[in-house]
Amino acid sequence: MIDAMYWYVSPIGDGANALQVRPNQGGASLLRVNQLIEQVHSDQLMTASEWEELTIALTVALPREATQSLDWSSLTQRLVSETIISDRVWLTRFASFNRLLAHPASQAAAVDATSSLGRDRSGQIFGETVGALEGTRHPDASTQVIRQLTNPTNSQALYGALLACVRKVRYRHFSEPQLTVVMDLLAELLQANIYEDDTRLLIGELLRMSPTHQRSFVQKFPRLTVDDLALSQVLTQGRLADSDLSKAVVDRVTNSTIARMPTGIGRFIDKQLPILIDEILFSPIADVRMYSAKLVAVTPYGAQLADVLIEELISSRLKGDQDQAEAMIYALRFLGGAPGRRFVERLLVSPGLPASTHAMAARVIGHLDHKSEDTYWERALAFHIAQWLRDKSDIRSTILQRIVYALGIARNHRMLLRVRGNPDVPAPARSAASWWLNIPRHISQSALI
Repeated sequence: MIDAMYWYVSPIGDGANALQVRPNQGGASLLRVNQLIEQVHSDQLMTASEWEELTIALTVALPREATQSLDWSSLTQRLVSETIISDRVWLTRFASFNRLLAHPASQAAAVDATSSLGRDRSGQIFGETVGALEGTRHPDASTQVIRQLTNPTNSQALYGALLACVRKVRYRHFSEPQLTVVMDLLAELLQANIYEDDTRLLIGELLRMSPTHQRSFVQKFPRLTVDDLALSQVLTQGRLADSDLSKAVVDRVTNSTIARMPTGIGRFIDKQLPILIDEILFSPIADVRMYSAKLVAVTPYGAQLADVLIEELISSRLKGDQDQAEAMIYALRFLGGAPGRRFVERLLVSPGLPASTHAMAARVIGHLDHKSEDTYWERALAFHIAQWLRDKSDIRSTILQRIVYALGIARNHRMLLRVRGNPDVPAPARSAASWWLNIPRHISQSALI
């Protein structure tokens, strides 16, 4: 976890990067490496730890000449195919894939693997696939990100390209002409009023991050920023709310979390917790919110913070600031536990809530601890199919696709079969169910271990 966070905030190099190798790692013999490579090219299962062992050996331990004849293409394709449908062991696979993205011998094949999947309109998971291109300076990666900004495969792929831009802008992966193109595209996208999840806020932050940024961005979009205070704050301050408002929320959430600790914390003053909570609730970048929440989740604060956020949402946030509410719901994906899942289950089928709240609940439910029974999924599907039949809106279709994603992550083939065979379900969701059902068994099962 710490390695992955350090990797995210560090400039990208050409070697093993910040995915550090411990002293007792990297010693796999050539015989063992060949065994693992044969395993990759077969129908055998691969575990996350085996991918870690193999990628460390290939990128760190073995001399370059020992890997020259490798079929990097099929190796990277299998790894990325497993990574995008993984959950509990996702981080280990993600770190393994980023070793290949950063290594000179394998990075071209890794870029091609992610780019090809990102362009495949029959696929289903685009945000993570395209977003992975952030992990290399290879010029092809920058080209593919710009291609997705210009002509995205779909809204997921666009969101992934925007997330990739965060590190590519910060660490200057784009050439000067490319950066000009990117900023012009972002300005066009911002004016297109894209309101799916936090897309508009992410675009605003990227414009603010530009090395050529001037404070005139707010003046360029007066109509947008007058009506959208959160966007105005992102463009000027890089956060979802002004410092006074956010401090009051962070102080309240921090104090409530500490008060819930079973034995208190005595005289210890934790200066890091409020910083992490501020990032979780007010960063316009989903990856920052994710890594901060993951860090809190592995501490004794994790379960307590989840309970506090649920109380915040119940008391007021669902009826007030939608951006703030959705940031809190998103945080439950990493903090959740059983109470978090029960709460998100209720949100997903609660009438009277904005469609964007249902969409965020559908986005996170597949990754929460524990599982939902089929009777619940039947209820959720019936509720949202009825909503879809009523207005045929894009967001209602997206919600159903996200429910299918949750069923796929859970490998709930029974419910996937029911979705695929239901003519009342919009075609994209039925196609998504077919995609999950057609994943080769050795890929699907490997991604679980």
